[in-house]
Amino acid sequence: MTQEEKKSINDIVKTALRPHWRAQKLTTEQYAAINRDISRKLYEEVQGASALNEDAKRQWEKRAMQEVAQAVSELSA
Repeated sequence: MTQEEKKSINDIVKTALRPHWRAQKLTTEQYAAINRDISRKLYEEVQGASALNEDAKRQWEKRAMQEVAQAVSELSA
């Protein structure tokens, strides 16, 4: 996986985290941990994908939103 692909995935995860961060639901440490964990999880899954075209990018954005929502809800539990 290229650095460019990793950056693209990381940007998707950051976008998914942004509303939770702005709502002050996360500490800096929680934000960093969730960002790292979900990014790494998606890196492994995306490696099987040939390219991050627009359709694939939308799918990964949806997946990232689901993963972030789950991680944030687990923090609240």
